[in-house]
Amino acid sequence: DGERLWKQDTIAHHHGLNFDADSMIWACTYDKEPKGFIIYRGLVKLNGRDLNYIDNTVSQIDPKTGHILYHKSLTDILVENDLTHLLMKTGQAWDPLHLNDVEPILEDGPYWKKGDLFLSMRCISVVLHYRPSTGEVIRVLEGPFYTQHDVDVVNDSTLSIFNNNAHVTWQKTKTNLPIGLERKDAGDHYSNIVFYHMDTDEVEFIEKETFETNRIYSTTESLADWLPDGSVFVEEQNSSVLWVLKDGEVLYKNVLSSQHEGYHHLSNWTRIIPEL
Repeated sequence: DGERLWKQDTIAHHHGLNFDADSMIWACTYDKEPKGFIIYRGLVKLNGRDLNYIDNTVSQIDPKTGHILYHKSLTDILVENDLTHLLMKTGQAWDPLHLNDVEPILEDGPYWKKGDLFLSMRCISVVLHYRPSTGEVIRVLEGPFYTQHDVDVVNDSTLSIFNNNAHVTWQKTKTNLPIGLERKDAGDHYSNIVFYHMDTDEVEFIEKETFETNRIYSTTESLADWLPDGSVFVEEQNSSVLWVLKDGEVLYKNVLSSQHEGYHHLSNWTRIIPEL
């Protein structure tokens, strides 16, 4: 009815929110301080020199009260699991992790337990399988996916990952170097969807040719949600074009139209609501 039920002002959340099996909210978050919330709260020493960086946190929130039920620093997770070497993989040292999705597991399976989380970290192109109940990282999932977003469970052994397939930051050729008379062409690259098969530790590219044919590409953000008929809804966030794809065909392509002629609205973590 438009009435405020509660206000949580000790943390700041970003990207998407997801419900767990008990209908609690899991969120990508930052700790808030009087000076702000996107601040340098992490410290790594390189050759004895201090390098300050942005730390992320992961939080569980009660949607009825706003109370924080779980709150953990990603740096603490890496330190406690002897994984701080992952910080060296980043292409953006001041924001080396950049958490962009927290996907809770809703039921037990052969490769995970109810209550586990999959944490997607864009700037190191890593998805962590994390168990909050014990503080243990179960598995580190890496490539061939890059600056990925939106981890989803497809079945009891397979994850769907939106593979942005991008540099962490947009790269330009140095202008003070000459371009050769002949160049080796490494081909066109677009975003795609990756299935990560936990049982074999192998990946499978899904709708790759459809993405390439339709030039679907988003350097940041974006998601892929699987629908009951086997099609996949894709939010190409940077251009904010919305797609539904199935078996190499485009079933739907549209934008959120604007009242301003020639423009459309920006989409951010669009959700599909099934008919009741």
